[in-house]
Amino acid sequence: QRPASSSSACKPYAVLPASCSPARFSLPMPFYDQRQGSSSGQRPACVAGLFSAAATLSPKGRRRRWRRTVLGQTSSPRTCCIIVSAELRTLDEFRGDLRIVNGLPDLDRFAVTGGEGNAAKAARMFRRHGFVIILDALPPTQCDALLAGCRREASEILEHDPTRRGNRGLGRFSFGASQKTGHLLHCSEWAALADLDAVTPVLRKVFGEDGYICAGAGGDFVLDRVINYQQLHMDLNAPTSHDRADAPVVTVNITVTPLTWENGPTRIIPGTHRLSRNSFSPPRDDAENELWRYFTMCPLPAGSAIVRDNRTWHGGTPNLSSEVRFLPNCEFAARWWCRGSTSVHWRNPWLLAPKCMPRSVYEGLSSYGRYICREVVADGDLEYGARSDLGDGL
Repeated sequence: QRPASSSSACKPYAVLPASCSPARFSLPMPFYDQRQGSSSGQRPACVAGLFSAAATLSPKGRRRRWRRTVLGQTSSPRTCCIIVSAELRTLDEFRGDLRIVNGLPDLDRFAVTGGEGNAAKAARMFRRHGFVIILDALPPTQCDALLAGCRREASEILEHDPTRRGNRGLGRFSFGASQKTGHLLHCSEWAALADLDAVTPVLRKVFGEDGYICAGAGGDFVLDRVINYQQLHMDLNAPTSHDRADAPVVTVNITVTPLTWENGPTRIIPGTHRLSRNSFSPPRDDAENELWRYFTMCPLPAGSAIVRDNRTWHGGTPNLSSEVRFLPNCEFAARWWCRGSTSVHWRNPWLLAPKCMPRSVYEGLSSYGRYICREVVADGDLEYGARSDLGDGL
């Protein structure tokens, strides 16, 4: 076990069952019970169970073993064990640790194949965990075109940031925040993500009868050989955003290249979309449970779609590879949340959809794509392109 005096010993963030030994590294992961909580049909607003993990250490750290269970209302507490190295002394040791432990355990239980037949199942998984992964969401030709678009847009962004300060941390960039319009819906590669055969049926189930609209597009990229972690955060924390169980805003990220243990896969904490914003917030870097840093969505093949409730806690991880990692997205808002459109191009919390899609791009969409993009289409001339003040570290 790691010595108690170790400077890298993880700090507790949540209250755990007494049976979880404080000498071990306890990892709380909240899940929410989606069953009916009472005869009145109200869903429970509190955590129905905790998924707890404890780490044990192996001097050589050559393999991983998991012992998994859920701490439910009636089940007895048990633990999930992984083997990690005691300290990260060198970059090579860091790489070795990531190679062994990086990635959500049993990742396939968060994933489905796309299509109408799995839409209801995917929506249930999304509501329970705060995200769901749809495999084979993008055909190879469209995936290649989107990757080429990412490289093109990133090249322009980097021209305005020669020191690579980034706008989401050192070496990290938001595609949308780097744009003069705040989004990339003026690019046909991003606009085409509004209506994907494998994803649209899932979004219809997630948003239900109230419906939804496309409210933006962007994503992020992280440069090669970036070794820092991005702080855990949620993309939506506006007043009343947590008042309903239903997701106000959903982001769909696309893996244009495989996500691996080394190229900066996003880490995510399942179940956190249902935590009260008044009582819980993502921990600071120095307070985050160390094992959460390994809860990454990898390995994933290219062409996968990560459908995420914007209230779910997530963050970037180191990209130790020699390639830039791209993760473009399209953003969707429930009709009960998004109140209309605006010609002001600022990244509001999706309460107003920005008019940032040229009419020429809009006309090239599918009929359903045009329907859900009706609030973002702009009839006038707009100034597109990367912002010139990126070097200021915005």
